[in-house]
Amino acid sequence: MADDASNTAQGTPTGGDQQSTKPRSFAAVWLTIKNIGADVSKLATLYIQLAKTELRSSAKALGIGIAMSIIAIGLILLAAIFLLIGLAYALAAAGLPTWAGFLIVGGVVLLAVGTLALLAKVQFSRVTLPDRTIAAINDLIPKSDSDA
Repeated sequence: MADDASNTAQGTPTGGDQQSTKPRSFAAVWLTIKNIGADVSKLATLYIQLAKTELRSSAKALGIGIAMSIIAIGLILLAAIFLLIGLAYALAAAGLPTWAGFLIVGGVVLLAVGTLALLAKVQFSRVTLPDRTIAAINDLIPKSDSDA
């Protein structure tokens, strides 16, 4: 009993005093859980803002790169046209009529286009759909009575 009196004097809860600390500790745990939820939400928001900022600068660089690529492709096409015209005139200077030079160059270009189109068709025929993924997704989607 003397120990109980000394514990109470030192502020250590005993007996009925433990009941009064439980609600306080429960409230502290609940407050901590609420704070964790708020902190996670704030952290997620900050990460989203960071991603937006990074993507904004990347999108700007991507846009500039795409614009420069389009300009480069346009200039390549223009250069190809001039080179083909020069080739046609070179054939004309070699003794062929001018129209024949242009006809030969045009025929060679059409032959190249046809060859590339056939090669592209072969490549496209190798493309397959992800059948296993589609089947797995179809298994996940419930079927209605009208589909059966």
